[in-house]
Amino acid sequence: MEYSQFLLLFVVLTAIFCQVQSVGFDVGDTRPSCLQSLKNCKRNSTCKEVYKSVKNKCKAKEAQCNARTADLQQCAMDIAYLREAAFPIDNKCICHGKSLSLKKLVRCSEILNTVYANPCFEKGERIRQEAIRIASVTMRAAVATEIDDVTQTPKYDVVSDVALMASTTSAPDTLGENLGEVAADQGDIKSGVRVSDVEKKMESVSEEDMQDVDALFAT
Repeated sequence: MEYSQFLLLFVVLTAIFCQVQSVGFDVGDTRPSCLQSLKNCKRNSTCKEVYKSVKNKCKAKEAQCNARTADLQQCAMDIAYLREAAFPIDNKCICHGKSLSLKKLVRCSEILNTVYANPCFEKGERIRQEAIRIASVTMRAAVATEIDDVTQTPKYDVVSDVALMASTTSAPDTLGENLGEVAADQGDIKSGVRVSDVEKKMESVSEEDMQDVDALFAT
């Protein structure tokens, strides 16, 4: 092997070793290989498709996310799914330098970085959380508006309508006058007049007059 080839190989292996160490793994760790974790993932059709989507849409280069802005939220959700389904964050897969060929070591490193060190995850997660916050604020504002509309809706005034009906019919004059006074007093209740004052006015309406009111509603 020529010196230049040896130097190139040394640089490649050093770079891979540094990538593995940067994610927090020890080369001598006994945890599963990322190659095996990916193999397990591909046994499930959903996991297989999600990993393929992350590889195609959530690419990173030199620690920079190159995904389209429109794909960032999906990248975050897909990577989160992979970590839940086959690449647990609390038991990360590793790349055993001593047990893998150079080709497999490079492949393992790609898997590791795709799932655990992908800058598109953090970037997409920030956008997703902000979208959730905006949606929550919008929903609370809409609910508050609905409550205001309900509390400001005018209520049906039964006494006023009865008085109006009495004043436009052939009922005795005293009936219209007494009910009109009750209606006026009802409006004063909101200004602080006691309910007992209104009740006294209601007592002045004779039983005969109330029968006439019943007859009005019956027609």
